[in-house]
Amino acid sequence: MKKQITIILMLVFCIAIGVFAQEQETTETPRTLTIMLYPYIPDPGNDNFAAMIERLETEFEALYPEVDLTIIMDMNYNTYDTDVLAEVFASTGPNAVEFDLMMLGYVQEQGWIPPVSLPDPNVFPVAVDASTISNELFAIPTRVCSLYLFAFDKEITQASNTQEYIDIIAEIDPNNEYRNLLGEFYGKDSLPIYYTAFYIGMYGAAYAQESFIMPPNQPVIDTMASMFEECTFDGENRCVGEYYAGGLSGAAVDFADGESLSYIGFSESLNYIQNINSTDVYVSPAPFGDYITPLVYTDGIAINASNCDEQCQLDVAAFAEYYASADTQMWINLALDVPGSVPRYLLAANLDFYRLPEVEEYPEFYQFALPVGYGTTFPNEGFPEARGIMFPEICESLNEVMGEGTCPPPSDLVIPAKGS
Repeated sequence: MKKQITIILMLVFCIAIGVFAQEQETTETPRTLTIMLYPYIPDPGNDNFAAMIERLETEFEALYPEVDLTIIMDMNYNTYDTDVLAEVFASTGPNAVEFDLMMLGYVQEQGWIPPVSLPDPNVFPVAVDASTISNELFAIPTRVCSLYLFAFDKEITQASNTQEYIDIIAEIDPNNEYRNLLGEFYGKDSLPIYYTAFYIGMYGAAYAQESFIMPPNQPVIDTMASMFEECTFDGENRCVGEYYAGGLSGAAVDFADGESLSYIGFSESLNYIQNINSTDVYVSPAPFGDYITPLVYTDGIAINASNCDEQCQLDVAAFAEYYASADTQMWINLALDVPGSVPRYLLAANLDFYRLPEVEEYPEFYQFALPVGYGTTFPNEGFPEARGIMFPEICESLNEVMGEGTCPPPSDLVIPAKGS
């Protein structure tokens, strides 16, 4: 009898220990993880990305219930600004930040980020190049983009260089009855990246870094000016000035409204265009210079070394794998978080994204992705330091060709490089 009582007591004790352990496990406080995502993308729900953020947090926490995820998407944190970068990579900032990797070299040089591993190697090679410094990976690539020429007349998008574009426009509008081109070319970041795009279109992809050296190359300036002149109508040039400064979609909206024959911008511009005009839009790589040489920009996630310990870094890696995956990028880029919306037309760095049946229903994604495959990465070192010199000198040189005042002197306005 005593033996039976002993056994029963042991069983009760074991059950009690098990229940206690289970309760301890279920009541354990989740690890917090804060990620700041790149905010300069279409917001079709006009809800400050609330639906997108909620879905990201809910899906990730279902996969990793031990993590309490907070997503930040805020245009007030302009990560093209080095002061803002210092703020977000401080110990009080998020644990990881998604930003344009043209700023990567600057961030890495400050010692703000540790090396990372690539969770999925099946990404555009150019995206890996953008994430790498001295053969070491410092960011996990999430998104790519390039500059494209949009037109409702297919003939315009057949141009293979700047002069061909100008000649085609002249045939379509010989009496200059329309504004021929719209784009958002002005700004401390924007104007220099267009200069670099023209530079490699004239001298080759290997010379992208060389484009940062001033004074400006005169043949490049002349070619830029010849295309930018197509923005002039009734004495007004909206492209090389502050008309669209600081906005994300102004020129694309005006193009969609029929205010110009063509438009130059990033792939996500198609979201703004299709929201207004359902007419078929033709797209091609922007014909900068003598040859089409696509310049590719990459966004990626880097870890904040000042507040992200070893476990935190593992959590960031898990989030980056989830976020950059083909399935997650599919619902983000098709804007499935906002039912009935036009796709965002963002381009995933993950190549598997383009093979998904849902994505193949939109041939525009393939059109946008094709030039990325043979494009060259925008340099990830040297630009933040060079742009302050490049912008005023390029502006002044354009004024000498296009007329004084076409390109206003630099202001304090901070304009995101991908503000189109």
